[in-house]
Amino acid sequence: VGSAEDFRHVIRDLESTNGILVNNRKLGEVELRDGDRIILGETVLLYRVLDEIDIGYQDEIRKLVRYHELTGFLTLKEFYRMVRREMSSGADAGPFALLMIDVDNLREINSLYGHLAGGAVIRRIGELFRGVLEPKQAIGIYGGDEFICLSPGTRGEEACVVAERLRTTVERDPFTFNDSRIPFTVCIGVAEFPMHGDRIQDLVQRADTALYRAKAQGKNRTVVYE
Repeated sequence: VGSAEDFRHVIRDLESTNGILVNNRKLGEVELRDGDRIILGETVLLYRVLDEIDIGYQDEIRKLVRYHELTGFLTLKEFYRMVRREMSSGADAGPFALLMIDVDNLREINSLYGHLAGGAVIRRIGELFRGVLEPKQAIGIYGGDEFICLSPGTRGEEACVVAERLRTTVERDPFTFNDSRIPFTVCIGVAEFPMHGDRIQDLVQRADTALYRAKAQGKNRTVVYE
């Protein structure tokens, strides 16, 4: 970190088979400059000199790519990456629960109190869930008012306990926005790996099926896929 005048980096070819190309020129040794393009075999690198502002900007970009701004939840891409990691041990992979979560009455909240209130509800759900989930558990944003949760090492009754902890935390929250008390609830559908599928898409589909059964039964409840 710093300006180009603060330090110098030199790249040297140690008699490699293909040599080193810097800006498409084959060189034995060269002092690198900001923006140099380096080719090492099939790998292409860009040499950059970053100051503190650049570093801060890059950190913010990484956060935006990985996390949903309003809730702090993982993006769906990052969440799926974590699920694949749980499944990567093949036959030795441990069980886990996948929870699909949907806000029951967000459309009504938007109609009655405005979309700013709806956004505040989503942000509040982020705060509530982060407060009760364990470090090993992960949660991602699935849609505007839908979330998806991974609970490793969880099955059966234990999966229901995790889901009910989230549901009741939301149900009991005395949330207010602009001096108005706004009650809201969630429905949760639960699927288990490997009982309900050994592919991400199958687990998501079955957790989603359980979620919509919960909503059809009157909302504010948890249903496990059967």
